Amino acid sequence: MLARCGRAPLFKAAIARCFHTPRRADVDFLVDYDYAERTCPEARAAWLATARHIRADFVEHRSDYRRAIATLDLPVLVVHGRQDPAALPAHATEVAAGFPRAGLRWVDACGHFPHLEHARVVNAWLAEFLIGRPAPR
Repeated sequence: MLARCGRAPLFKAAIARCFHTPRRADVDFLVDYDYAERTCPEARAAWLATARHIRADFVEHRSDYRRAIATLDLPVLVVHGRQDPAALPAHATEVAAGFPRAGLRWVDACGHFPHLEHARVVNAWLAEFLIGRPAPR
């Protein structure tokens, strides 16, 4: 859809900036494949609504989110790229500190998409987390 609207080059440039080392295949998948367009209508609507409102909503209701996550007594794994330009490392530290039982894993040489840039590492951490091995605090 973006390609049909003539917005693909601009979106590709924005997405590429979110990677530490952008690989064309990853950027192309997110843009050219029209990832959001090929999901079910409900998922697409949710994705678009999130993209439009997440930052404004988070800023406006930040204290509400902090109070809510502090009450969640469940294990949480926060995985964050150290060079993420979209969500700074301080944000990941703050989020992890807000959950009573959160662990935080840092991915070096990584931007906003650790699950794409370092899939093997992230998948190994997820496997450990899912079998009950806690991440470091």
